Amino acid sequence: VTSIGDSAFWGCSSLTNVVIPNSVTNIGEYAFCDCSSLENIEIGEGVTSIGQSAFEKCLSLEKVIISEGVTSIGYGVFWGCSSLKEIMLPESLKNIDSFAFFGCGSLKTIRYSGSKTAWSDIEQDESWFKYSDRTIYFAK
Repeated sequence: VTSIGDSAFWGCSSLTNVVIPNSVTNIGEYAFCDCSSLENIEIGEGVTSIGQSAFEKCLSLEKVIISEGVTSIGYGVFWGCSSLKEIMLPESLKNIDSFAFFGCGSLKTIRYSGSKTAWSDIEQDESWFKYSDRTIYFAK
């Protein structure tokens, strides 16, 4: 498997954990949208982009690990993931699109594998953390 297509698992309420293997390079738009029981996601090193709203409205989602290799997080990827508490972001990240974390009111911990300087170089709509008590932890 090298790609997860658009809407591939939309509404799969029985999914609880997803580990995307290193062989996958792309996660399509709405790929896991509305998977109401999904709690944890680990995205392998082969993935370079995560499509629009790929994990939108995964209401039970609590933790996401995005491995090195991902360069772009699309529009609304985690929109409405109200239980999301922690996310690990790779230093390879170059772009976080608008509304990527909109409606993620429980998101308090962001772990970034790069430096504070590298973080400031990421093209992003900063409104997703501007008015909250989220903490960004830098590895370097």
